[in-house]
Amino acid sequence: MLLVTWLDAFRQWAILYDGTESRGADLFAKLCLVPSTLFFVICHTAYYVACHSGSLDRVFLRVDRSTKDLT
Repeated sequence: MLLVTWLDAFRQWAILYDGTESRGADLFAKLCLVPSTLFFVICHTAYYVACHSGSLDRVFLRVDRSTKDLT
C-alpha cells in the first residue's frame, strides 16, 4: 500500500503542470495539491516505519488506559 501511495503521488506530480496554467483558481488548486500530497505520503511512510520497527507498539504499551483522566 505504501508503494501504491508513492506511485500515485508521483503520478499526480507528473501530470500536475501541463503548461496551460494561468493565474486563478486552477493554478491555486494545483499549487495546494503538492504540499497536501507530500504530507499524505510522509504520514503514510512514517506510519509504516513506526509499525515495521515496533516503535508504535512501544508507544501504545506506555499509554495509561485508565478512565479516571477522561472525565
